[in-house]
Amino acid sequence: GGVQAGSQLVKLYPEAKEVLDMLLKEPKFREVKIAAASSTTEPEWAQLCMSLFKLDGGVAMDSLFSNTQIYPIHNKATHIHKLHEQMGINFSDMLFFDDCT
Repeated sequence: GGVQAGSQLVKLYPEAKEVLDMLLKEPKFREVKIAAASSTTEPEWAQLCMSLFKLDGGVAMDSLFSNTQIYPIHNKATHIHKLHEQMGINFSDMLFFDDCT
């Protein structure tokens, strides 16, 4: 499965959906703040995709995020620094996953 966004079929990594569903359902994660960062050149399209992805219970994926940093940039550290500043979270308390190699 996936979501149709324009002419593209976009899919989440299965493990990513599992983790997001767990963060949504498990009471012990209720206070965890979740953010999304992407260096895409198509930020509106990325936002659309996140609004169309449904988690367990029909919850839109984008509703889980306390903050999003989605804009073209070549240095991912910029996203991390913005999240730090805007969310007030220490770098040592952040966990960051990236699918780029």
